[in-house]
Amino acid sequence: GPTHSVEVAGSDAYFNSGAVLKIADLSDASHPVVVGEIDIEDVIEDLVVGNGHAYVVSHGSRYLTALDVRNPEDPRVAGRLQVADGWWVVDADLEIDGTMVYLGDHGLGVVAIDVADPRHPEVVGTYEPPRDSYGNAPDLSGFELNDGFVYTTASSTNYDPATLRVIDFSSPSA
Repeated sequence: GPTHSVEVAGSDAYFNSGAVLKIADLSDASHPVVVGEIDIEDVIEDLVVGNGHAYVVSHGSRYLTALDVRNPEDPRVAGRLQVADGWWVVDADLEIDGTMVYLGDHGLGVVAIDVADPRHPEVVGTYEPPRDSYGNAPDLSGFELNDGFVYTTASSTNYDPATLRVIDFSSPSA
């Protein structure tokens, strides 16, 4: 299946093949070996890894899925959170900072998710960019984190100039 994401944490690489998250042992970087995998049913759009867990969002899904990867040979679903109500995630970008995962998406804006308990991820902040005069959500083109701020670019059409948006998530609250 299509591959959209790869992350390296410690001596393991995490990547997708369609809806399957694969974990490869990089102890011998010239000969990576896939040691575990899990099928989450929808094509993985993006993933991040931190604190013994992988967090994935799938194209056409409404969920962030937390996967326990502390045993790379036997990854398991730890929890799920519905992040989109009424539409599907289509252009996701994930970032992680400690126990916070940030999800950016075209129609969704940016969602701050507390994953301190991966079994019960919780939305603690949201940013929905203003819509244009036709009601269209701007296209968020990825984002970066720095000191509690999210920086993203957005334009309402392919012809509009992009604008830089700075969102203060230093003290997120829903």
